[in-house]
Amino acid sequence: MPSARDAFDYEHVNVPWLLRLRYGAALGHVMTILVAHFGVGVPLPLAPMLAIIGVALISNVALHHAYRRGRRLPGWTPGAIMVGDVLLLTSLLVLSGGASNPAVAFYFVHISLATLVAGRRWRATIITLSLGCLWLLFALGQTSPLGDAPVAKGTYQWGMAVFMTIAAFFIFYFGDRVGRALRDREEEIALARDAAARDEKLASLATLAAGAAHELSTPLSTIAMLSGELRNNLRDGRISLEEAAEDARVIREEVRRCRDVLNLMSADAGESRGEAFEDVTVEELLEEALRHVGHARVQVDLKDPDVVVHVPPRPMALALRGIIKNACQASPSDRRVEVTADWDGRRLNLAVRDHGPGMEREVARRATEPFFTTKPAGEGMGLGLFLALDLARRAGGDLVINSAPGRGTQVTMELPRVDGPPSSSRVQVLAKRESERPRVAE
Repeated sequence: MPSARDAFDYEHVNVPWLLRLRYGAALGHVMTILVAHFGVGVPLPLAPMLAIIGVALISNVALHHAYRRGRRLPGWTPGAIMVGDVLLLTSLLVLSGGASNPAVAFYFVHISLATLVAGRRWRATIITLSLGCLWLLFALGQTSPLGDAPVAKGTYQWGMAVFMTIAAFFIFYFGDRVGRALRDREEEIALARDAAARDEKLASLATLAAGAAHELSTPLSTIAMLSGELRNNLRDGRISLEEAAEDARVIREEVRRCRDVLNLMSADAGESRGEAFEDVTVEELLEEALRHVGHARVQVDLKDPDVVVHVPPRPMALALRGIIKNACQASPSDRRVEVTADWDGRRLNLAVRDHGPGMEREVARRATEPFFTTKPAGEGMGLGLFLALDLARRAGGDLVINSAPGRGTQVTMELPRVDGPPSSSRVQVLAKRESERPRVAE
């Protein structure tokens, strides 16, 4: 059994490519024969030559039929076809002048193809057969059918054979080196692609973990504060049972929020739910983003709530929630944060605008850097805008920050718009219980 190195290289030539090549060659042969016979006046035996081309066409049609029906072809099929094509070319040349026919140059085509796409054994077979047929034509010493065209004889004849053989070996040598270089390069690209895919998965995992850590910071801080106050008040007897129950309820709610965030990193059938890209409407996305936010302070204006985007719903909702929370913290308590959704062509512009003090140009430029924050220590990790930018770019969009001292800040997430309604397979980004869902104003 031939080894993998001896097998025909399906990486570089496949059956559809070979089918098109043979159809084109047959058409070219027919046109050349007809033009030479009827147009130029060269007497050629049309019947046997067209019969030979017919055999090639019949074999190609049979191959095409087998391929379209999905039959698995033996590994030797392409190599055997190329061997048959060399023999068919030789038969045509025997009938049309032999070595004196300029079409002998087509042997170099078969030698080049074998050099680039065939395995070691098929390559040796095709090249040896092509050179053997070429020498056979020179040995036959046939006369030219082209009227006054010169006929290869004597020293000239054998000199032509020798130099064509040398040219064939040059083609083989350099073609083999080029083919090996191309195959090595493709292997390197494949390895680099696999490495990039692994790095992307690791980056996605890191992004998801960072987002979870960012989202967990607030409820964990609340739990720590309430549990500490509850312990002190219970120890000193300064709290009623109703107040203790209320604190316990808030702590339980914060624990549930932590569980929801951690569930983003759980897997369904091996795929992270938080990383799956799905079709979702902008209204649903904002409803999930506004959950656990004091949405009474948020004014939402949606031109069309049914606009669909293709994003990872939960992580995108978390990122938007972080932007909205930042805007609420920056704005005065008597001013509302404005969330608007509009689009320009096929791009959705989802903007969050606050009425806070704004940012200096250098601060705004660095705002999307990881772990960069202007908040006091312990109040922020500096990951919110970084995660939002990463998600927007992975969705094919971008994140734009417009800010100036004294004029507030507007963070705009630009996302490609998806035409049509959401797919039936999308992951719902709404809470399971309707009562827990905040109302989005239009």
